[in-house]
Amino acid sequence: MAVPLDTLLVSLSAAIERAVAPTGDDLLAGDPDLKRAFETDASPSFPLRAFATFIRRPRGDELAVTVEVQVSGGKVLVESDIFTDAGEMVALGPSLELVLPEDRMMAAAAFDGWLAEFAAFQSGSLAAVRAAARRLK
Repeated sequence: MAVPLDTLLVSLSAAIERAVAPTGDDLLAGDPDLKRAFETDASPSFPLRAFATFIRRPRGDELAVTVEVQVSGGKVLVESDIFTDAGEMVALGPSLELVLPEDRMMAAAAFDGWLAEFAAFQSGSLAAVRAAARRLK
């Protein structure tokens, strides 16, 4: 049975939020002045953009974990990274490119594989993320 792409993206958004939670918990435990937010937005070309952001004070420097899902011509591209608002790339995350199969369950399996890579990426990037968070003003 086919699962609509919108349903997959809602599930993916929730899974991304869960995947970045341990990174956020670690940062907040080490620095109670940091604030965290998780937001999503969408457009026709990017049906999912997810952002976990960390700031020390309003209008201060920002550290962001981002995931963008782009759909074009029957293809889906998922890209992720961690960067500062000053443009410093802290870590380049895993990506996924797939042609949307008729069976959305195959797409769900591909997203699940990417999520496992993304969770490992979060863990593997923790030292660099901590260092970048310490530099936030």
